[in-house]
Amino acid sequence: GGLVNKLTFVKTMLWSNFNVETECLLDGTAGQILAMDVLSPMSSLKTTPMCITEDKRKQPYHSSIHRLVLIALSSERSSFAIAVEPSVSVLHRWPRPSNEQIGVSSFLSDVNTDQNRNSQQSSAPPAVFLPCLSWGWALVSGGENSVTPILARAWGCCVQLLRANFPLIEDTDDGKGSDTMVWPAFGVHDEFDATAPVVALEWLGDRSLAFLSMTNELVVVDTVMMTLNERLDFSGMKLVYAEFALSRSASSEESGNTSCVSTTFQNSIRSSEDRLLVLCQKEVKTLSILGIQQRVTALEELGEWLEALALALDHYEFTIKSQEDRKRNPDGSKDISSHPAFISRMRLTEDEEWIGDLLLRYLTLAVDNAPESTFDAKRPNRIDLAQSHYQMLAGVCIEFCVVTRRLDLLFSEIYQCFRNTGYTAVFLDVLEPYVLNDKLKYIAPDVMSEFIDHYKALGDISTVERCLLHMDVTIMNFDSIVSLLRKNFLFSALIHVYTQGLDDYLSPLEILFDAYFDAADLGVVERRDNPKVFNQPSS
Repeated sequence: GGLVNKLTFVKTMLWSNFNVETECLLDGTAGQILAMDVLSPMSSLKTTPMCITEDKRKQPYHSSIHRLVLIALSSERSSFAIAVEPSVSVLHRWPRPSNEQIGVSSFLSDVNTDQNRNSQQSSAPPAVFLPCLSWGWALVSGGENSVTPILARAWGCCVQLLRANFPLIEDTDDGKGSDTMVWPAFGVHDEFDATAPVVALEWLGDRSLAFLSMTNELVVVDTVMMTLNERLDFSGMKLVYAEFALSRSASSEESGNTSCVSTTFQNSIRSSEDRLLVLCQKEVKTLSILGIQQRVTALEELGEWLEALALALDHYEFTIKSQEDRKRNPDGSKDISSHPAFISRMRLTEDEEWIGDLLLRYLTLAVDNAPESTFDAKRPNRIDLAQSHYQMLAGVCIEFCVVTRRLDLLFSEIYQCFRNTGYTAVFLDVLEPYVLNDKLKYIAPDVMSEFIDHYKALGDISTVERCLLHMDVTIMNFDSIVSLLRKNFLFSALIHVYTQGLDDYLSPLEILFDAYFDAADLGVVERRDNPKVFNQPSS
């Protein structure tokens, strides 16, 4: 075994018969072929693949990519990337992972230990696991929306990605024109370990890789972010499988036996148009990946609002926030257009807009279904259900807006909603720890005014000063904040605003001495236990 040929059927003009031309791909020295897959042609793609250069420009690949037909073969020792068109050529030999990478021995020892502990008899796991191959046009991190050929290989518990790198037109300008065939280069793009040996592997779309493990789990992995998207239990599905008789060399190398039969599910799971087709013994099932908005909408319809909000936050952090470094100014300067007070829906992306709308729908639903107040002055220790409800609601809204950086939403519609319901104090109390923990660096001027009045009424004006020391005064309304601080005699915060916001150390000293001299002229002194109250000195 191991002999692989390319057969070309040619129809003759005279007798309408077919002739067969045979061309050798592998001569059998590599060993028995255990897996094979073919890369879909470029005509199946919706867009033309482009290369993203270091300066973020899109450049076309060499025209060779349009004529190339790639397949992948795997023996018991190596995997091969082979070109069958325009000519036969073995482009890359990919060695088999080491036994430590495959991790089958440790998995089998754990399985055998569990079987010995159980009294029930169960079938023994196979001693040899076949490699699984799957070609796909996939996205890569930093490649924007351009796809590139990637060969996924699973061998035991080891899953690896091999990327085919095509040269640019300008890199191959040798004066011979575009008719020259230029072969791609190959390199391992990424790899990860599965919890159990993989028995089937298939690309699902341009950024999702699905694989079936020996423990009947179908796992879907996002290959761009390298995160787990989904884990499904396939133990109830009776999948069609095939038994593969290994050659003497392959079976003896891994299991020590002279003959071995291994089971494969590779042809039982195939993808088509972003759908996964699963061949069962009595039916064919289809699985599709829902987009993030569809998944959030499904949770929303089920009433699982907190799960929907958490999923939206994960999407924001992995997609929108992860692109932040690319948008920063190289000189480190701040873009005034990103100021929280200037953000408008005209500048928001589609994702940012629907994420904000999701929070507003949750806020409306939570307010409409809020419990009645159970406060009883005669029983002050009794929990007020309405207050607890709005404390939870304020925490969810503030956390969501801080993470998604929608402070414009927080201090407009959301804050106004709490004012209309009469729970402004609850909102301001929940706001305080976010400022003190450096999660919130900005408060809108009108909210800041009520924030100061709230804590002034509580007799805890020092809290305001502590909060201001944690805020970014460079993006605050300087005139309004200075007026509030002088009005409430918050001199420590006033010094912080001048020194950090304007790099001015003289003006706060002048204000401080003026206030001190005015107090001395009036014949009052400042009490150290309450610096905001001035009393007549004792005689």
